[in-house]
Amino acid sequence: IMVEELQRSVVFFSRANSELKQQNEDLTRRLMQAQILVSAASQANVDANDDANKQVVKTETTAVNTTIQLDTPTVPSPDNPSQPNV
Repeated sequence: IMVEELQRSVVFFSRANSELKQQNEDLTRRLMQAQILVSAASQANVDANDDANKQVVKTETTAVNTTIQLDTPTVPSPDNPSQPNV
């Protein structure tokens, strides 16, 4: 009778082990897929932020250059005080 119980236990735990292995493989696969999605989304966010930062720098540079051009004072030429020296 002890041998029969041990055999039943072996069968039960073998099946349970097989199910756990299958679940583990499935969860591992899903985790890898999620990591790929997160990595792709993160990279897309970095790329979008980089593009936005480049546009801000370009806009600010243009604004500064325009301001410098507008704010540059004209100084009369020493040779001809009526003509501004640019």
